Amino acid sequence: YKLRLHAGTLVATLTGVAMLTIVHDHYFISFLIRLATTSIGLLTSSLVNIIVLPPNYTPIITRKIQNLSKQMGGVLHQRGSELSQVHACHKQTKLQFQQLSAEIEKIETLCEYQRKEWKFHHFTRTAMRKFHYEYKKLSLMRQLVYHIGNLIYLPAHQLQSARHQVIWDTFTSFHNVLQNEQYKSSLHHQTLVLTLKQRFWAHKQEEHRGNHPFSTETTMLYELLAIHHLLEELHRIHCLKDRYNLNNSSVSLSS
Repeated sequence: YKLRLHAGTLVATLTGVAMLTIVHDHYFISFLIRLATTSIGLLTSSLVNIIVLPPNYTPIITRKIQNLSKQMGGVLHQRGSELSQVHACHKQTKLQFQQLSAEIEKIETLCEYQRKEWKFHHFTRTAMRKFHYEYKKLSLMRQLVYHIGNLIYLPAHQLQSARHQVIWDTFTSFHNVLQNEQYKSSLHHQTLVLTLKQRFWAHKQEEHRGNHPFSTETTMLYELLAIHHLLEELHRIHCLKDRYNLNNSSVSLSS
């Protein structure tokens, strides 16, 4: 408790109770035996964790980020369906969005564990570089969650039929991009984004001339363009990992 290791308090308490024995005599010898056995156990486990099987959280972080990406695609697709049908955000969609934020916090904790491990082990340059890129992806995904949250709480707005189709196609395209590990967008996706940019600047100029605040549709266009920019950054990071052959390489500790 004094060391603030609250996560292990329950296990430590159960272990302590299980280790308690009733000693009727030879108190000092019993104390030495218990001290020796406990010390041997701690020393052995420490050597195993440091030398034999050192923890490596990077593969777990990579896998969780891939799953997080697919979950984001699902939330975006669901929210796009609601906006296209002029529906308010469903309770289930909000719950899935909250799960995204919670999952990011879990991955952040694993990243912190990995940094602490570097204080005790010597990692290869390849391992450190891969972790660095994964953490960059996590930072971008945190920004993605922020923009998805803005869409979650965006009020329903009726769009014209042509605009409605472009918006829905964009949400569907985002879903497809987030489902593949390369975050590669199609030519159709680029065409949709170009259309969104043209409409966003047209709306902005009209609202500026009329001295009006951003409308719901303009805000939606801005959020979609911001998400596109983040997806482009994720694709760029994947290409950098390919350049250094980090996407399929196994990461190991240096001896």
